[in-house]
Amino acid sequence: MGVNSIPENYLNILACPYCQADVKQSQDQLVCQSCERKFPIKNGIPDMLPYDDISPKFQLSINSWNKEWKKVGLPAKGQTKADPSYVYVTKFICRHAPSENEWGPFLEAGCGNGQLALLVAKEKKGLVIGIDACHEACEQSRQLFDREQEEGFFVVGDLRHLPFKTASLGYMFGWGSLEHFPDTQVAVQEIYRTLRPGGRVNTSVPVISLATLGYYQIWGNIPELPLIKPLAEWFHHRLLRGRHLQYGYEKSFTIRGIKKYFTKVGFENVRHGRPDNYYRFERPPWEWLRALARWLSQFRLFWLIVYVEADR
Repeated sequence: MGVNSIPENYLNILACPYCQADVKQSQDQLVCQSCERKFPIKNGIPDMLPYDDISPKFQLSINSWNKEWKKVGLPAKGQTKADPSYVYVTKFICRHAPSENEWGPFLEAGCGNGQLALLVAKEKKGLVIGIDACHEACEQSRQLFDREQEEGFFVVGDLRHLPFKTASLGYMFGWGSLEHFPDTQVAVQEIYRTLRPGGRVNTSVPVISLATLGYYQIWGNIPELPLIKPLAEWFHHRLLRGRHLQYGYEKSFTIRGIKKYFTKVGFENVRHGRPDNYYRFERPPWEWLRALARWLSQFRLFWLIVYVEADR
């Protein structure tokens, strides 16, 4: 099998991100069987970004994260297993997974360089897929899986135009991805479309609090609040011209607001909680200040993120 040959079990769940029709492989590209659009494959990674619908704000996020992943690079061997954040989130995924029969295929939305997907692949055998809008992230993910001799599949794509067939996924997990889209509702609708009945989504987003209204402004977070949102967008995007947008376009939400996106499209049993994750807080210059920030982050007024979980 050539380096660009996509295994049949993964190819069977791929679809055109424009029209959701089947795609077939033709040498080093995928071809939509309906609209005939073509998607190149490089190093086994299909590029299925809908370039006709990439807004300047989303392109800003793509550019920012490509630079970030180039800076981070491939993790050292054994580093992922030792990282408390990845270990915690892997346990969280397994604990919050749907029933055994609905576990797979598993998709990590915004997979980054594949460290979390790798731990999931080692913990739970089955189809593990990662999607990210950044070429650099997907390439590092593929290299990491090859090095660890684990099976996984990675695709460059857009959460608002998921390149998967309707009702083809069992469990979707995405921490730190939904907030990078101005049109959140479109992304949530796509998640609903691609999950099968009985499937589950678990995603986390920045939550509006005293901490995020202050600390997150370092990198230009946009609070999704009436009046404040357009003012923050004008300030960071127009006045400062993206000077502080380390992670591109990024929003924070009220708990009620983010849950409403899920209930509106038909998700059931929508619940939320605070992930008991490990926060490094690398920006404060003193360890005592970082420790204080970690202690405060457990209280609702200072939450940094909230997870939302829902059933299809």
